[in-house]
Amino acid sequence: SLWIEYGGKRILWDTGQGWVLFANARSLGVDLAQVDIIALSHGHYDHTGGLPSVLPFAPDAEVWMHPLATVARFSRKETVHPVGMPPQAVESLQGRPVHWIKTWTSIHEGVFLTGAIPRKTSYEDTGGAFFLDADCLIPDTLPDDQALIVDCSKGLVVVLGCAHSGVVNTLDYIHQKTSGKPVYAVIGGMHLSKASQERLDYTVQALKKYDVQLILPLHCTGQQAVCYLRTALPGKAIPLPEGSSIKL
Repeated sequence: SLWIEYGGKRILWDTGQGWVLFANARSLGVDLAQVDIIALSHGHYDHTGGLPSVLPFAPDAEVWMHPLATVARFSRKETVHPVGMPPQAVESLQGRPVHWIKTWTSIHEGVFLTGAIPRKTSYEDTGGAFFLDADCLIPDTLPDDQALIVDCSKGLVVVLGCAHSGVVNTLDYIHQKTSGKPVYAVIGGMHLSKASQERLDYTVQALKKYDVQLILPLHCTGQQAVCYLRTALPGKAIPLPEGSSIKL
């Protein structure tokens, strides 16, 4: 979960699982009741679980998400367990106006959501064994995965949730949609914890290709991948622990 202040608007990007959202906000001096926009990167529980907590305190906040963000989802590791938006979060949206988007959309002046991101690379995948059924017969490609873009004076700031579409696919799509505007920063989860060396190398190549000056790998990026990015991109890839603030 990230709190973004830009152009007079306060944006909550994802909501975490919800367990520590308010405690962390208080520690940072953030009043969640003042949020103007709640945007969701995708429908996994650890990005949407805080909705029932924050929505009652922010009755006027606009909510933006892909229409498939609410579908049931499952993950298979040692056992099968649900990983979709929690039922309480889905219920909290009932009767509330929601902006359901599938394609590139402006949500405020200088702020955009990618909508569904085309998958073109051969070496990027969703980053896990995800399914739409408890029997794990129907693969979940997470078509609702999207990124948020903020157009700043230094260039575009790309904010990821988990980058289930792939970091390279995401950057390529943003480059296409913005007619090649420079990307200054990439912030968020990159889901590279199980990535092959080939994928890591191509990810670094893409970050170099687009001359990204600041990379803040969070959440599901994976510790080994973070170390690799810091080595391959010295001075540009910087971990951002929970509770950190940064001005761009």
